[in-house]
Amino acid sequence: MEDSGRERRRECRAEFPIALAVRCREPDGTRRAHGAVTHDASSSGLCFFLSRPLAVGQVLDLELPLPRHLRRFDMTSPTYRLYGLVRNVTAQNGGFRIGVMFFGKEPPRGYEERPAARYLLPSDMEAHAGGGSAEEPMSAQRRRHERYEMQVAFRLQALDESGVVVWEEDTVAENISKGGARLKTSFGLEPGDAVLLRDPAGLFQSRGVVRNSYVGDDRVRRINLMFLDSAISDRLIRSH
Repeated sequence: MEDSGRERRRECRAEFPIALAVRCREPDGTRRAHGAVTHDASSSGLCFFLSRPLAVGQVLDLELPLPRHLRRFDMTSPTYRLYGLVRNVTAQNGGFRIGVMFFGKEPPRGYEERPAARYLLPSDMEAHAGGGSAEEPMSAQRRRHERYEMQVAFRLQALDESGVVVWEEDTVAENISKGGARLKTSFGLEPGDAVLLRDPAGLFQSRGVVRNSYVGDDRVRRINLMFLDSAISDRLIRSH
C-alpha cells in the first residue's frame, strides 16, 4: 500500500520549457546571474540545467513567466519572482541538474546580512557534516514556542526534491506549537523528508521538514515536524 501511494502524484508536474532568470551570490559574495530553461515545474519547485554546479542550500532569486495555476501569489504579474533553495544537484549529460524548492516571496531570515550563506535542512546537515563551510540550518531560524496538547486534523502530503506531491493522507496532530507539531502517519517518513501540511478548514498551510520519526508502543508511527513557511495561527489554536 505504501509503495502504490508514493507512485501517485497529487500535484501536476508541468514538463515544458520556461525561460528562467537565476540570480545568486557566490561564497565570496560575488553576484552571479544565469539564464536557464526549466525542465519541469510545480507550484512548490522546479528543476533546470546549468553548465556549472550550484550548492545545496544556496538561495536563488528566481524570475520566470510561471503559469498562473502554478503560482501562489502575484497572479496578474507578467513574471513570477520569488526565492528558492537549491535542494539537489546532479551531474548529467556534461552539465548539472538543479532541483529547487520554492521558499516564497521573501528570502530566509538573515539573507540580507548574509546573502551567500547556505540554508540547510536537517538531512543536508548530515550529508555535509565536517565540510567546514558557512551554513545556516533552518532550525536556527525558528524560535521555541509553547506546545499545546490537543488533537488537530490535518492533511499531510509528501514532496519530492522538486516540490511535487507524491502521496497524501488525512491524519491527526497530537500536539502543536506555532513552530511545529507531532503527527501520526501511516508512511515511513524519516528525518529530513519534506512534507506539506494543510488544515482542512483553510486556517493554515506550510511546508515542513521531519525532525524525528519513531514507532510508538501502539505500533503507530509518529513524526515531529518543523514548519518552514509560517507559524500556526492563534485562531487555529483557539478553535481547538
